[in-house]
Amino acid sequence: MSATQTVTEFGLLGPLRVLRSGSALPLGGPRQRAVLALLLIEANRVVPLDRLVDEVWDGDPPDGAITSVQTYVFHLRRILEPDRTRGAPAEVLVTQGRGYLLRTDPAATDAGRFEASVREGRAALDAGRHAEAGRILRGALGLWRGAVLEDLGDYGFVRREAARLEGVRLSAIEARVETDLASGRHAAVVGELEQLVAAHPLREQLCAQLMLALYRCGRQAEALAYYRRLRDRLADELGLDPDESVQRVHQAVLAHDPTVAAPHRTGAPGTARRRRVRGTVLSFAAITALCTGLLSGAGAPRSVPVSLEANTVGAVHGGGGPAVPVGQSPDGLAWGAGSVWAANSGDDSVSRIDPRTRAVQLIPVGSGPVAVAVDGDDVWVANSGDGTVSRINASVDRVVDTVPVGNLPSAVAAGPGGVWVALSGDNAVRRIDPDSGRVGPPVAVGRAPTGIGVGEDTVWAANSLDGTVTPVDAASGQARGPIQVGTGPRSVSVTEDAVWVANGLSLTVSRIDTRSGVVTSHEVGDGPRTVAAGPDGVWVSNEYDATVVRLDPRTARPVRTVRTGGSPRGLALAGETVWVGARAFASAAHRGGTLTVLGFGGAAEAGIDPANVYVGEAVLALSVVYDHLVGWRQVPGGSELTLIPDLATELPRPADGGRTYTFTLRRGIRYSDGRLVKASDFRRGVERVLTVGGGNPVYFTRVIGGAACLDHPERCDLSRGIVTDDTASTVTFRLTEPDPDFLGKLTLFVVPTPPGTSDEGVGDRPVPSTGPYRISEYRKGKQLTLVRNPHFRQWSHVAQPEGYADVIRWRTVATAEKQIAEVNAGRADLAIYLNSHPRLLDLRRLAVRYPGRLRSDPAFLMIYESFNTRVPPFDDKRVRQALSYAVDRNRLVTLMGGREIASVTCQTLPPGYPGYRPYCPYTRAPGPGGRWSGPDLDRARELVKASGTVGMEVGVWTWSVESPRRVASYFVDLLKELGYRATLHVLPKDETYWDTVGDSRTRAQLMFNAWWPDYPSASTYFTPSLTCDGFRPADGGNNPNLAEYCSPAFDRLVASAQAAEVSDSARAGRLWEQVDRMTVDEAVWIPVANVKQVSFTSTRLGNYQTTLGFGPLVSQMWVR
Repeated sequence: MSATQTVTEFGLLGPLRVLRSGSALPLGGPRQRAVLALLLIEANRVVPLDRLVDEVWDGDPPDGAITSVQTYVFHLRRILEPDRTRGAPAEVLVTQGRGYLLRTDPAATDAGRFEASVREGRAALDAGRHAEAGRILRGALGLWRGAVLEDLGDYGFVRREAARLEGVRLSAIEARVETDLASGRHAAVVGELEQLVAAHPLREQLCAQLMLALYRCGRQAEALAYYRRLRDRLADELGLDPDESVQRVHQAVLAHDPTVAAPHRTGAPGTARRRRVRGTVLSFAAITALCTGLLSGAGAPRSVPVSLEANTVGAVHGGGGPAVPVGQSPDGLAWGAGSVWAANSGDDSVSRIDPRTRAVQLIPVGSGPVAVAVDGDDVWVANSGDGTVSRINASVDRVVDTVPVGNLPSAVAAGPGGVWVALSGDNAVRRIDPDSGRVGPPVAVGRAPTGIGVGEDTVWAANSLDGTVTPVDAASGQARGPIQVGTGPRSVSVTEDAVWVANGLSLTVSRIDTRSGVVTSHEVGDGPRTVAAGPDGVWVSNEYDATVVRLDPRTARPVRTVRTGGSPRGLALAGETVWVGARAFASAAHRGGTLTVLGFGGAAEAGIDPANVYVGEAVLALSVVYDHLVGWRQVPGGSELTLIPDLATELPRPADGGRTYTFTLRRGIRYSDGRLVKASDFRRGVERVLTVGGGNPVYFTRVIGGAACLDHPERCDLSRGIVTDDTASTVTFRLTEPDPDFLGKLTLFVVPTPPGTSDEGVGDRPVPSTGPYRISEYRKGKQLTLVRNPHFRQWSHVAQPEGYADVIRWRTVATAEKQIAEVNAGRADLAIYLNSHPRLLDLRRLAVRYPGRLRSDPAFLMIYESFNTRVPPFDDKRVRQALSYAVDRNRLVTLMGGREIASVTCQTLPPGYPGYRPYCPYTRAPGPGGRWSGPDLDRARELVKASGTVGMEVGVWTWSVESPRRVASYFVDLLKELGYRATLHVLPKDETYWDTVGDSRTRAQLMFNAWWPDYPSASTYFTPSLTCDGFRPADGGNNPNLAEYCSPAFDRLVASAQAAEVSDSARAGRLWEQVDRMTVDEAVWIPVANVKQVSFTSTRLGNYQTTLGFGPLVSQMWVR
């Protein structure tokens, strides 16, 4: 008998245990048991050795941890396979690559049997077999011996699995209660339901079931009281109304509707004097469905939605049965060839689901599959990770062709116009010939197309960064003019007379009438991701509020909302059935606690007045306190460089030649003191920016009256420049001249400011907040404490998500070494911007010692050496190019602290920016990929010799901080190697430095420089730093153009790119690419490196997140 036959049960639903022939086996110490527990949780999947080490030691492994895990595995093999001969391969706990896999039948674990029984019980319940369902569900719940792995409850991976299984257990209890209610046992479940509702007060179905049970027991008043408590609690804590199904039960109870009466039960023989008609046995779900019909006037009950757990696909309309487990992250769904197809981006697979049997076939595809389309027997899969489309033949269930298509394929669609793929990395769409597999030429559309739909003769591409949809003639491949829709369009569905677009950032769905061209939009939920349109309805999944909404295809108005439990992603229509794929939500169990963040003083030193805070650390701290009309994405998962509506409902289109912007505010938003936010509060906010001092008020001097306010703050009046209407909730800005960057500037400083706020600095009395937190304590230079804003209600997850920690405390700690010591001692959870300290840390050593806790993330800080293009020898372009060829960028990155701190660059714009495309001509053996490969000293010497400047004196300028001084010293040595007499000029302070090198009379020749943009517009890198109007001779620190560069041709190109930002952002991106290349070709400066953001986390910090360029998302992290 083999070991797998001998081991009868693995137990997770209680303390960890393994039974063989009914006897418990000794499993060793806590860490050895933890290794086994993790392998069981991930049964039949490889667990990398690094993950085992990280999980078992909670992110802080000692030296020798890997050897310890290998020893634990050795002992576990002896326990699980005692009869295996020495040297024979393991059968149960096997080694695969650099990891381990535990082979076991799901039925061999109590958790596996429990989940299978729950699915079976749900299926019986949905089929109306209540007695059978109750028996199965009671058996499933009886498998629980205690809390999940309760002897290992301190481990993070155990807490995550326990939370997941607890959710399944609660769902099973609800289903079992449903069988009791359907069988007339309402009196028996009242006590149990009262305890459950007390323990889970936001669990809506439990409350509805209790209402029903109480009503049937003749306790209508108590039933209605429970509804009021639920409604008030949902409103206070989440800003939500009860689910429609709960509202329907409430209305039925209120009206004494006969559909909620108790089913009649036959009494004992001889006890009934009157003849009674046996009532129909109805489940709770059937009652809510009947209530739907009665209360809405519909003639038949609607289908019952399915609760979707993470990584499942289920029907939310037109079909029953349990959801089906698929691969990880089913982001794309399609129907065809008699099956539902799910593209699983998390494990590079496609799941084929038989809707009758619920059988699932897993098919490996390319890297990062995000979308799927079906055309006959061909299933087309867009693989974003490797730039390909996989072609699956449905008759053999395998990939028969892999087609390279371009950069970041993000959507694929098939229809009468052929098979088309959207390439978000190329700003293009391409057609695939299904007969030959050949790919047509790219058709330029807007920026970052992430959705595509194919009609009879037109292909429709949704451009996520433009807020447009581009129609393309399917036959000729010619693109027509873009159509404006909402912000962040990401999905398209085409019907006979309309094109439907899900706008993920403006929280709307747009309908384009293909006959008239008229566009209408309606709000649908938080985070519309996928839209699927059919003849009887249009469905949209909202990934951030866990709902699927049905729209009327004629009016485009929402008519039904289905709560899904998990985060709904892909959608597919199969006749009347609506299929949805779901991912996990972060558990509400992570809410609470105090998160302590350490910095070098920016958050506590720079003040708390949003009108003038201009230090990165302080801006980051206050980003969860205050809101702007528009903002940048505050959660990962999309382009963080897309402007999104925040307190405004939509991004306005400029009128009057770019001089007028009108915003409509979201209604009902309150300050932390309870007052309503009004439109007039924004004019007050701008007036404070222009009058309190500090910050960058110049950004708003194009507002009519703005320049006068700056010059005469005591007489500031913006009534002509900012027109507000509190009744209509509109704010209109009127500018003296067009400003293509105006929306970007509104992401800084300008927040709604209520009456009574000081016209001067606020000191330690903060402006009332609108974000999820408010300032509770501020001690300048020491500490900033944020607590929950009791009046915050999340209106957009991507703009301002609700936070996890109850308290966020920012503390000042003077050195990076002390910060790390504080985190390791458990007195803090996060140290940020470690690489911004004047003294460089050995981050490589930290990365080796704490591999899971040192975080190095991309940022937009560029380090460069600026040439003075008017002073010899750098007035000769050949000399500037020579130094660009000669520089060893790898050496410079090392001098700046290594690759944990910086990355090599050859150009101005950083990766991920609009207009960025790799370009590096100054390298050894330049290639089409635009990457730097090494210095070319021979070419540099040729250019220096041709210039005739050998032997000239060159001064290299910097200030007395370690990293800039190292870089400047390197350039002194390099210039000497090229034949110049170079000297180093080190100034004591950076304030002195800018005043000195910015003064044209200094005639500084080569200057260390750095740039971090205030907002992510390509223009901020070039104007005024390189435009003619930026050069201000003899003006010291007010001269931003240190290169003293002035080229009318360059200025015209910049102006064209800025103008295109308003009307055609895709064209603007191409123009900014030309601007970027021109700065490289002219060699006006030497881009040295892009500096990263470096953070260090504690072992109890979870869900570390950051966004490109903006830093750690502190509110989205939790503490264990």
